[in-house]
Amino acid sequence: MIGRYYEIGGELNNEYGISYKPRKQQIKMAREIFDTLKSSENLVVEAGTGVGKSLGYLIPLAFQLKRSKKKIRGLVSVGTKNLQSQLWNDRHIIEKMFELEIAMIKGRTSYPCLEKLDKNGYEIRECVNDNLELVAPYVSSEFFTESELCKGRSCTFYDECIPRRKRLEALDADIIIANNTLTVLNIELDGIIMGEFEYAVFDEAHELSDDVRRTLSSQVTPRGMKQTADEGNITEEKLRMSINKFKEVLEEVSKDIEEDMELTEEIAEKFGYIKTVPVLKADEKIEKACKSLNKQIESYNKAIEGAKKGGSIKEYYSFSKTSLNIKQIDVAKFFMKLDSAFKSIIFTSATIFEGKEDLKYFRNFIGKGFPIHRTLDVGTVFDFNRQMKLWCSQDYDKNAVDYPDKVTKVIKRLDSKRKTGEGIVVLFTSVKIMNSVAEQLTEYRVHRQHKKNPNFKEDFLKDREGILLGVKSCWTGMDIKGDKLKYLVIAGLPFDALTWENTKVEEYLKNIGKNPFMDYSVPKMINTLRQGIGRLIRTVDDSGSVFLLDNKLLSGKMYTKTIFQSLPTRIKEF
Repeated sequence: MIGRYYEIGGELNNEYGISYKPRKQQIKMAREIFDTLKSSENLVVEAGTGVGKSLGYLIPLAFQLKRSKKKIRGLVSVGTKNLQSQLWNDRHIIEKMFELEIAMIKGRTSYPCLEKLDKNGYEIRECVNDNLELVAPYVSSEFFTESELCKGRSCTFYDECIPRRKRLEALDADIIIANNTLTVLNIELDGIIMGEFEYAVFDEAHELSDDVRRTLSSQVTPRGMKQTADEGNITEEKLRMSINKFKEVLEEVSKDIEEDMELTEEIAEKFGYIKTVPVLKADEKIEKACKSLNKQIESYNKAIEGAKKGGSIKEYYSFSKTSLNIKQIDVAKFFMKLDSAFKSIIFTSATIFEGKEDLKYFRNFIGKGFPIHRTLDVGTVFDFNRQMKLWCSQDYDKNAVDYPDKVTKVIKRLDSKRKTGEGIVVLFTSVKIMNSVAEQLTEYRVHRQHKKNPNFKEDFLKDREGILLGVKSCWTGMDIKGDKLKYLVIAGLPFDALTWENTKVEEYLKNIGKNPFMDYSVPKMINTLRQGIGRLIRTVDDSGSVFLLDNKLLSGKMYTKTIFQSLPTRIKEF
């Protein structure tokens, strides 16, 4: 039934003409998704680059919506703006094939503020009028507004507000394309932003738990609470619920601080350091901040009572610079709420499994209670054994003093053997190491990732003898086809740096009986590594070599076997 859309002579073939080639992996994916939607089940599906993942899920989703006798809606949620834009550009074929309406919704900060344009750039607003969102990428950042600074209903341009208008338009659409942040907020607020849906597809799902954690973690400020009230989108009950929840957090934090301070004072007095222990000062500041925020909560409780009597919440507002950062570690409760919000959920990514359909990392955070009824790895359209050479060596200790020197030598060696037009990309896990290598390549045409050089990727693509040095976003956010990326150097296995948040995640995993290193650090590293290696082969015509410069790969440690199982081709020593 679904397969006919993808076959020779089918709708996709008719739309794309001779350039279209059926892919058995894409058809397999589409059939499994359609069966899952029909059965009201949840599916995790991995589809490598080149499979055509987007059309692999959009067509069965649209078909399922169209065959329903009543109007039902579908949601496609993604992690990056690039993918959201790509889906938006591909929407026309789905709208044409199924006569459905597709809408895209972004956060407030993606659109210019009309009031700011009116005050500071009237000519801009006058010229672009309804097409303002099309020129948004070219509008200066000073004309955008953070959510907490938006005036909401009191704004002169409230009725014309682009994000508000987009949200209202989206409520009537059959399929909405949204980012994960808005999706998480929509679930938490019971559909207040985008409405309710029967079906959901989460693309780039390997990052979903991180996106959920990031969205649910927040900085609480009085200004933000005022914004919530001013927006008018939140009912009195929801505001009161938020205040009570925040109050509970404050009381818990205050109790912990009190206990910590008593213990710290006792230790400090015993060793005579009462006046110089920095922890004491930090605890006192936090306690002071909690008290200040507690006062703000009391004022908002009064505001609610006043609003009941006909007053305005804004009348009770008093400004404070105090803020409290709350990090959400356990997101299993959210995923249970997510499951109850949809009849069926599809999770898909090019890299969601570790090893052979192993969902260990993904499972750790969605929780044991979340039902995954089906899993599928459709494979890849690429012949990695033919297209990719994967190399590693014992000689590269990332912690050694001379590691940057050795990485530099590899780059110079590759530069001497490459042909004109063949690009070299080096992915780092450390900015410090990247900068050290860059300093040794001053005679080469280096394009280094840096906030002062936002166009480094574009400059690299124009350079026939370029060398790109990148960190973090380059591991996942680059799509370089052909010989422009012939040699990929990975300077170290991408284990996460030790941060406060990661420490808390490890504590959480220990508390639920997991091994933080094997169940969190290793799977997450493997996922990032697979994403990084995936930069090399983007089409069936691409070919090249990857050099993994980390001796841990050949250490014989227990986790290296899992790494090897996850790699697209066999690794060789050089």
